[in-house]
Amino acid sequence: MATGHPAESLAIPTSQKAERPESSTGIKGIPPDGYEDGVLTKYTQFCNDEAYRREVDCSGAIKVYIDIAAHDLKAVDDHHEEFHMVFVLKLSWLDPDLKNYKSRVAVREIDGKSKIHLRKLDVIITKMYANGDIEYIDMSDVHQTVQNLRKNEYVTIQEPDWSEYFFPSYSILNLQHGTENQVVFRKLLWSDENGGFATYSIKYDATLKESLDLRRFPLDRQLCRIRLTAERTIDEFQQLGLTIP
Repeated sequence: MATGHPAESLAIPTSQKAERPESSTGIKGIPPDGYEDGVLTKYTQFCNDEAYRREVDCSGAIKVYIDIAAHDLKAVDDHHEEFHMVFVLKLSWLDPDLKNYKSRVAVREIDGKSKIHLRKLDVIITKMYANGDIEYIDMSDVHQTVQNLRKNEYVTIQEPDWSEYFFPSYSILNLQHGTENQVVFRKLLWSDENGGFATYSIKYDATLKESLDLRRFPLDRQLCRIRLTAERTIDEFQQLGLTIP
């Protein structure tokens, strides 16, 4: 069997399918009605029931950028209509609550005043730059003075307590096997007064279901799709697929 290149399918979240207008496909280069910068700004809920009809504001939804990198298409099972693939799913988003957060920094002793080479400071991070430099407030400082550290002046910095912050919960609809032995990576890339930009990556070695069209077998070509759906409503966050120009 000849197979085409593995492709991602960024499916509209289940809870969002019934809410998107039929014109959401739009015309190339022209955003569809109701969308701004790729985000649906509002929709009418229960539009066929006057008693419950209401307009839902989606303008504050968090944009979640999605990238799927296919590493290896290991096998295609014609009989069971499945394919086995190794891929990495990457989610990135700006969380408006990820600002002025508590952390702990291990700082090198460079002035010789202490015999302890690494000092651990409990701090509030007010700004983190993409190059690793930070602005912080030492929580033991009664004056709450904002100080600076360059990336080479500290050894480690504690990540935010991720359980307290937003996460774009999702499901892979056609996933059959492959939720064990996953490699997960989450990191805050930068933060300022507008929030923090977080990234989440997870590696799958998975078997997925796909309907196959075998009418031209053995000269057929198949589209192996990864069907991703959101587990929150469209006014909370919206998925945006990354495209390569």
